[in-house]
Amino acid sequence: MLALIQGGELCGQPGRRQDVLLTAGKIARIGVVDRRAVEAAGFEVEVVDASGCWVAPGLIDPHEHLI
Repeated sequence: MLALIQGGELCGQPGRRQDVLLTAGKIARIGVVDRRAVEAAGFEVEVVDASGCWVAPGLIDPHEHLI
């Protein structure tokens, strides 16, 4: 399944609203994505409306407590 994040403001690029297409959890495309064309090609697409939100890469907290 593909995930399409639509209309979010890209982190680090103020005022720039873009679509982000994810495939298997990885970014496949940033920019205009024609949802109808993707669905017509036979792909199932989960759509997230990110209007008014920031879109940022996932951050992992690498610290751990050994004791």
